[in-house]
Amino acid sequence: MDSQKASVSLTDSESDSEQLFSPPPPKEKYSNEKRKARVEKKEEPSKKPRTDYNFSDPTEERKIIPPISAYLGKGVTISIKEYRKSFYLSLQKTVGEDIKNRFNMNLEQLGALKKAINVFYEHIKKN
Repeated sequence: MDSQKASVSLTDSESDSEQLFSPPPPKEKYSNEKRKARVEKKEEPSKKPRTDYNFSDPTEERKIIPPISAYLGKGVTISIKEYRKSFYLSLQKTVGEDIKNRFNMNLEQLGALKKAINVFYEHIKKN
């Protein structure tokens, strides 16, 4: 029996040997034009509104009210405070350094409070 021997030799040049696998294709690099187009696309401000309709009142803009407080006597303090983008009328009763009672009311109810105070004042005046 004759056997054939195969010799394997390693070479530095590709032309000396056959390639069993084709090399992976090179990664496509972005040209300068494509890169610029992507950057310009990101920089364009979006003029399209997020919603199709806007039913809010134009006067519904957020008002900025600076905080204010006043001491009414006998440990009672009244103030206007902001909490989570809403404004509140705050009444506090303090004894020494401790706050004993606290009551917060949304400023939208201020008109109703004013009417109630006038009614109570007239009632006290009559009696």
